[in-house]
Amino acid sequence: MMQRRVMTMKLVCGVACGVAGVLFVGACGGPARQESTALRDFNQERAASLDRAMALADQAQSAQREGKNAEAIVLYEQSIAARADIASVWHNYGVVLMLENDYVRAADAFRTAADLAPTDPRAYENLGLIYLERGFHEDALRYYGMALARDGNYLPALRGAVASAKALLRSDEQIAEWIRRGLLQESDPRWLEIFQSQRIRVEGELRDRERDRDRRG
Repeated sequence: MMQRRVMTMKLVCGVACGVAGVLFVGACGGPARQESTALRDFNQERAASLDRAMALADQAQSAQREGKNAEAIVLYEQSIAARADIASVWHNYGVVLMLENDYVRAADAFRTAADLAPTDPRAYENLGLIYLERGFHEDALRYYGMALARDGNYLPALRGAVASAKALLRSDEQIAEWIRRGLLQESDPRWLEIFQSQRIRVEGELRDRERDRDRRG
């Protein structure tokens, strides 16, 4: 079984959290001025809701660091109620749910985080970990592959993908490439042994298939 590894995301305001910047538009005259006032009020409310959401998320992270996971869950939910478009909040909410073994809600939270941060591999990597820990190796391999489609050198996802392939006895060129990428980065002796053993297995099976094709002509 793969050792559990989950990572919270640092809370940062702005685009990094999946939040659009505030837009101010100046105008003069009757209807245009009314529209400008309405837009200003809208932007001010969005800024205020972002402040509330980030303050609640900071409290949630503090509670989580202290091991108060139930309190952290409530605070993350309040943060999401204030603003539901902050990827890091959804991701960290999924992490604490996962730590409480609430896998269904954790998976939903990670999927939302992945949608809100379309270049970040971490939410899909944690989805892979959920399915790997529960023994759903095909699903785990699929989500690790989705994480690696976003960042092909993300080591936690490389580890998970190779562990899933090992459990499935799966071997193909994509898995061989993930093994190579993992071996170029890995420094943990235990994982080095796993990558090396899987390299022997996968490359051996690929050679055997190629010989079989050659014999069949």
